[in-house]
Amino acid sequence: MLGARGVGFRFGVTATVLAVVLGVAALILLQVRASSYKMATDGALAIFAEVADRVGRQVEDRIGAARDRARIGASLVDPRVPVHRDGRGHPALAVLRTVLTTQANLYSAYVGYADGSFLQVIPVRGMDDILRARQAPAGTVEIVRAIAIEDGRRVQYWSFIDGDDALIAERREPDPDFDPRTRPWYGLALAAAGPVTTKPYYFNSVRAPGLTVSAAMDGAVHGVDFTLTELARLVGAARVSDNGSVVLFDADGRIIARPGPMDDREAQLGRTLAEATAPSLRVVERLRLDGMSGMTRTVDLDGEPHLGRLSAIEAADGALILAVVAPVGDFLTGVYAMAWWVVLSTALVIVVVMPPLFLAVGAMARDLTHLSEDAERVREMDFSMPPMRRSLVREFNHLAEAFSVMKSTILTRTRQLERSSQQLRRMVEVGVSMAAESDSGRLVESILLEAKSMAGAEGGILYIIEGERRGLQ
Repeated sequence: MLGARGVGFRFGVTATVLAVVLGVAALILLQVRASSYKMATDGALAIFAEVADRVGRQVEDRIGAARDRARIGASLVDPRVPVHRDGRGHPALAVLRTVLTTQANLYSAYVGYADGSFLQVIPVRGMDDILRARQAPAGTVEIVRAIAIEDGRRVQYWSFIDGDDALIAERREPDPDFDPRTRPWYGLALAAAGPVTTKPYYFNSVRAPGLTVSAAMDGAVHGVDFTLTELARLVGAARVSDNGSVVLFDADGRIIARPGPMDDREAQLGRTLAEATAPSLRVVERLRLDGMSGMTRTVDLDGEPHLGRLSAIEAADGALILAVVAPVGDFLTGVYAMAWWVVLSTALVIVVVMPPLFLAVGAMARDLTHLSEDAERVREMDFSMPPMRRSLVREFNHLAEAFSVMKSTILTRTRQLERSSQQLRRMVEVGVSMAAESDSGRLVESILLEAKSMAGAEGGILYIIEGERRGLQ
């Protein structure tokens, strides 16, 4: 039977409604994800640009200030005045001290001359590493280093000054290995029209990375040593996202500053991005190898997309590069929250709507079952009239009423057919008996009686016409 196959009405309607709810929820999720992902990505790009610009500007300002000091100092120093003995009476000493007092992150200021002489001022500023490296006596607040030409030989003097500008101790070293003319900052400055910045290198005396900004003058070069400690602090304090990073590195890929404590190799500029294992540093290395600067790009790392942006520090003559990186997932928190909201709302709709819907569909299923049973009785020619069930669905009530009218009509027509059939059968029987009757009186009487019976009459009159006569008999 066809009725034995197929899905039940209750299950079918419930499953259909559930499928529609889940389908709509899925479409909403897809739409929310698509629109929210774009909004999150646009927001991430804006954050990247803002962080890169802000931190880059701060780094530019620090290095730019050092370049200004080098340029101003070069304009104030008279390169024609030779360095004599310990250099404490040289007029450039006041210029060097002034340069150092205007920028606290300068490690030292100096002048290198074409004859190989040299004058340098190193403020201690409480840094014990400087005292130990120079074997300075207690109470030293400033070290003056001078290389003078005496009798055709280069002689180096170390003068240790206290807070009252008094000499505590002095050390004389003939034929020093240090020659300013062989240093990178000297040659770069002579070849340039303005201040230049060297690549970062490790300052052994302060155990910190730094770089030199130098500017040439007639017959000499003025330079300042710039520690990157403050830049590292700026980079470490910058925040992109929960798992984002701001990294400063040089043109050779050496790590200058990154979030978190630096290990000894990193602090000595001995670790490169290529050796790094942290995800953020690996992304930076990928960006560095691609050579894309000034643009925010997407880099896939171990199946997780990351956003990254490189910005060259112009004040460092390309020697420093700032990187901003972060996983895309850090910016999708709102997307995930919206998705969970859709999921929870869908679950709430299912919990609230499905039980009453299931009950309502069950009631409709019972109504349909009753109509189906009525149809089955009709098919079996059973035209009994059980009490009609009232349904919550108006169309079901109309269908039940139509079934009732149909059964009543079929029952009436059937009974009429039965009566007509009985009458026809009786007429056949009467016709057969009348054909066999030879007595006309009895035949007439039989016709009258049968006609009265078929008509359901209480009496009757039979008229017979004989020949041409038209009278009654």
